[in-house]
Amino acid sequence: MKLLAPFLSLCICCSIGCLNAQDDPALTVLAETADGISPEREVEARLLEELTLHLDRRREALARVKTRADAADWQKERRDFMIQQIGGIPERGEVSAEVSGHLDGDGYRVENILIEGQPGFHISANLYLPKSAGPHPAVLIPCGHSHDGKASGHYQRAAILLAKNGMAALCYDPIGQGERYQILDRAMRQEHFSGLGSRKLDVPHPAVRYMCTIEHTAIGLGSILLGANTAQHRVRDGMTCIDYLQSRGDILADKIGCTGNSGGGTLTSYLMVLDDRILAAAPGCYLTTFEELLAAKGAQDAEQNIHGQIAFGLDQPDYVIMRAPKPTVILASTRDATFDIDGTWDLFREAKEIYTLLGFSERVEMMAAAAPHGFCVQHREAAARFMHRWLIGEDRVIREFEEWPEPVTDAENSALSKGDWTQEELYCSPRGQVLLMEGERSIFEINAAKENGLRADRAVTWVQASDSDKRKLISETISLAGSEESEIELLGKVEREGYEIQKLVIHPEPGIRLPALLLLPKSPMEKRRSVCMARA
Repeated sequence: MKLLAPFLSLCICCSIGCLNAQDDPALTVLAETADGISPEREVEARLLEELTLHLDRRREALARVKTRADAADWQKERRDFMIQQIGGIPERGEVSAEVSGHLDGDGYRVENILIEGQPGFHISANLYLPKSAGPHPAVLIPCGHSHDGKASGHYQRAAILLAKNGMAALCYDPIGQGERYQILDRAMRQEHFSGLGSRKLDVPHPAVRYMCTIEHTAIGLGSILLGANTAQHRVRDGMTCIDYLQSRGDILADKIGCTGNSGGGTLTSYLMVLDDRILAAAPGCYLTTFEELLAAKGAQDAEQNIHGQIAFGLDQPDYVIMRAPKPTVILASTRDATFDIDGTWDLFREAKEIYTLLGFSERVEMMAAAAPHGFCVQHREAAARFMHRWLIGEDRVIREFEEWPEPVTDAENSALSKGDWTQEELYCSPRGQVLLMEGERSIFEINAAKENGLRADRAVTWVQASDSDKRKLISETISLAGSEESEIELLGKVEREGYEIQKLVIHPEPGIRLPALLLLPKSPMEKRRSVCMARA
């Protein structure tokens, strides 16, 4: 008899196709709120309200940090949370490496290296070395979101500057960039599209199919299902590179620094917190506050978003605070359109207070270049000077060029950021992509192997759990709020031949309006009889 009940249909307006408010304005349910928020921005506005509440609570909690013991507790709580949320710090096995090429530069030399930190998973890296006898301090350079990874001119110039001033520099490709793309077109067609329409990609290799940020997001989707994050793989890469540096006799194992720009600034911020071997750190064009970032630009790339961190009370200033009192310089740009410098100044003030509380106020610095987003010449010089101070123990005025105009224009900065070497000259793998090597595994295969390992345990847990326990587990996993009954508001009706449309607003929680259309037959009993005759 349930099949013979009066027919009705509820259409949630965000997914309706046949009833489109754009085609028929009479079906429009929502208008702007009293304070001018358009319907499509309501959820975002609500999330920003929650953001403000969480960040206010964090600021109030930080203001109660009055002693060194308080600061130590603050650091430990957030570091432990961060490790948990990225899926833990993976165990690393013995590192092996192969030098596949050598380059001779003006005042420095380069080794092209394939580093294997886990079976069948290689990191392509260029090690820039001084021509003087070692051992040398070393600086790790994780790349930002450049398609050509370590071959980008900005990163070449930073590494060359360090090598010319007595420090080794290891610049490596992140997954999804340079020689380490994880989704390849094995047929190596010459036409490449991003998957977002017909936008053609300027890619570093004919087998590359997608933009690096799309690859990072795809990796993130699989990692989330495992309770992890793209950041877990990226952190492991950085730690593996430090393992390799410390294995070399020409590197001073206790004199390791790290600097990177944009996405490389993100990884520098993570690594300087999670790897105690990093003595000096210089994250660039990344650190601001979530209040400034999310209000202006929204969430960034997959590895730059750690699940639940804002609600927990982990803001970007905490990446510097968690590191205190180790030496850190924040590289910022006054015209950075993504990572707002006003937020960076707020971050610096918070960090400075904690460093001062710990008795080492001089160990945290900030520079502000009159430049846009990017690893500009001013940042490269500041990073090299800072590393020279803390890794070599000597203050030195380091200039990348003997003379450059002041102020440096954007065009001049671009001209000053050309690399010495081509993408092909810096290749570490035989065919320009490590995934084309025999026996190489992708990050997707690594994640799939983890899933296989979890499957048996998951099956046992699921069989033993009651329906109530299963619902509770799902609710907790997706952070579902309480199951209070939603309020439903009737705004009006639209009459149609044989049926009517009710315009509804569902209020699942305060501040959220869900528009819906309820389609009701005008003669339910007649409709029921028609169905019965048809079925007979």
